[in-house]
Amino acid sequence: MHENIRELKHPQWGSIVGYEDNIRLAVLKDEVAVFQSRIEPHDTGHLYTTISTLLHRIDELEGREPVSRSIEKLRELNVEN
Repeated sequence: MHENIRELKHPQWGSIVGYEDNIRLAVLKDEVAVFQSRIEPHDTGHLYTTISTLLHRIDELEGREPVSRSIEKLRELNVEN
C-alpha cells in the first residue's frame, strides 16, 4: 500500500513533490487500496460505497466520464488487486 504516493516522495528530503492533481490522485488510489484490503465476505457494504465514490472522483480528476460501478464490478476489482 501507499505505492502511489511513494512515487512522489523526494529522495533526499522525504517530502511529497508534484502537481496538486497528481498528489491528489496518488492519495485517492492508495486509499482505494486500503479500503479494498478491508473487505470481508459480509457486513462491508459501506466499504463498497466508499470505494465507488473514490473511483468516481479519480475518474473526474483523470478527465474521464465517471462510471457507475455495481457491487459485483467492485468485487471483481477487489479480486484482481
